[in-house]
Amino acid sequence: MYHVLSPAEHKLQLWAQSLPGIEDAENSQGEWSGEYFAKWLATPQADTLGTIPLIVLTRAEGGHSDGDYDIPAAQLEKDRKEGQAKLALLSSNGRQVIVHSGHMDLEAPDDVTAAIREVVEAVRRHGKLKHFVHRKAS
Repeated sequence: MYHVLSPAEHKLQLWAQSLPGIEDAENSQGEWSGEYFAKWLATPQADTLGTIPLIVLTRAEGGHSDGDYDIPAAQLEKDRKEGQAKLALLSSNGRQVIVHSGHMDLEAPDDVTAAIREVVEAVRRHGKLKHFVHRKAS
């Protein structure tokens, strides 16, 4: 997936992944995520961010396959999509955008950039988000 990076960026990415703390940080998410998200999902969160502009970029497909976890892939995908939709509800000025890519920063950078710019512009205007158009990654 990193083939789209320049040689210098690819070298930097490999170096960063080799740092000893990276694996610990990645693995620690599994230690708290289940408990944290179960509590979060059980408590109403809608509009807790007020009117802060918020765009939740969500992968169209989660990439789960049966056998990877104790939970069936279909259930993991359902839970992922529901959780992502709930994130968009944290702000009354939020919405979810489905992006047809894997690692969005590498495969759909224009969509990521457009979403960031739209949020920044809305903050500067103290206004609502505009309509966000996304393209299918090639």
